[in-house]
Amino acid sequence: MSFKLVISAISIAILSGCAFTVHDLPVNYQYSGEEIVLNLNKAPEVSIEDITDDRNVENPRMIMNMKNGYGQTTSGGWQAEKDLALIVKDALDQGISKAGLDSLKDHKVSISGQLVDVSSSVVSGWSKGTVNVKIAVKLTAKDPSGRILWRDTVYGDSSSEKVTMVKDGILQALNSALDNLVRNFLTDDYFHQQVLQ
Repeated sequence: MSFKLVISAISIAILSGCAFTVHDLPVNYQYSGEEIVLNLNKAPEVSIEDITDDRNVENPRMIMNMKNGYGQTTSGGWQAEKDLALIVKDALDQGISKAGLDSLKDHKVSISGQLVDVSSSVVSGWSKGTVNVKIAVKLTAKDPSGRILWRDTVYGDSSSEKVTMVKDGILQALNSALDNLVRNFLTDDYFHQQVLQ
């Protein structure tokens, strides 16, 4: 193990406490990305019905697990105030509302999905680090008869750089990744062709 890696592992352990401790980290997500402007002339009303968690994880609230001094993932880490699948649903709901797709009177399109990945990592520097977060959600849009109009996997990712506190970096990167996920969903060309036109 290199000297730098040893120092990084010791620093994380000191700053974070025991590697098996679970820390609460309320996300309280509010969309803060770019304004989403859509052509609503032909768009249907869209609603998010359900986002399930298809990850094989013990704690569906866990954002990032800690690693011990040997680089092994532990049960400790930082967890959100509720299941991450519910936070993703909230994010998509907020995006639909911001875009004005929740108040149209035309035929209704329902969207359901599965959270398939939330991955995160910390890249340590000598005094500051970078936190990376990536989210993947499989989404399916159906018309009122149950016919599938669109299906795709949407990704959101972000990094928070030059962070001195891991929890602040996680929160910043997660919120930005959710903003990115919402934006990628609502600006997806195939989604526009199959659902919004």
